[in-house]
Amino acid sequence: MIKEIVNKCAGPFANLKDLRLACICALGFAGFFRYDELSNICPAHMEFFKDFLKNCVPKAKNDIFREGNMSTLLV
Repeated sequence: MIKEIVNKCAGPFANLKDLRLACICALGFAGFFRYDELSNICPAHMEFFKDFLKNCVPKAKNDIFREGNMSTLLV
């Protein structure tokens, strides 16, 4: 289902709105993020490396100490 969304929305003639939807779906699926975590992501929370993406989640529902968390997604 996620692959179909990405194939449809991230085609060669996609606009920014479609690309945003494809990225949010893929990132949410790969990182097991809730909607609240996905909606609070900003570019400053992401670091791109050659083989992976490091994403900082500043606050989450299950973060009892409110320290935030880093997630690493392999490419």
